[in-house]
Amino acid sequence: MYCSKCGVQNDEAAKFCRSCGAPIQVTSPASPPPNQPPSRVDGPGVFGAVVGFILAIVLGCLSGLLISFCVSLVVRDNGGVTVAAWLVGWVVSVWLMARGARSASRVISRASLIGATEWLLSIPFVAIASVNAANQTTQTDGMASLAAGLGVTLYAILAFAMVLVCLVCWVISHNIGRELRPERRLA
Repeated sequence: MYCSKCGVQNDEAAKFCRSCGAPIQVTSPASPPPNQPPSRVDGPGVFGAVVGFILAIVLGCLSGLLISFCVSLVVRDNGGVTVAAWLVGWVVSVWLMARGARSASRVISRASLIGATEWLLSIPFVAIASVNAANQTTQTDGMASLAAGLGVTLYAILAFAMVLVCLVCWVISHNIGRELRPERRLA
């Protein structure tokens, strides 16, 4: 059932519009009123879900790359294991981002949180790889240990900066998603 005042679709049993609060008059449920607002790219609906799913595929690919980078640092066989890690990371990330999301802002919110988590979890992988690289050099070479420590420190700074970027993106996309949702009026 559609509201005759603002054009928002409501439940069949609703007595008042969930968007504007106007009383709902029984009209033809088959067609929306002529003054229904145009659909938005980010709003709920088929188009918003398709855009969100495409974003999930692209951002999931980036997520898979970060996961395969971490795996390649620890595992010496850089062939099939790294590709498998990328593929699994991509599929799981797409599933986590797109699952039940009806808008692009929801997908970006989820991708931002996944990205922040992955950047934080990548720091131990870099530390392990640096320690392994320092141990493979001569035991008396203090410069290798210093370089490994400096590399881990610089990567940790980069990772924390990326976590902050991801969290800022989450705040922005979360607030955009809240702005685009219709207001609910308490009866």
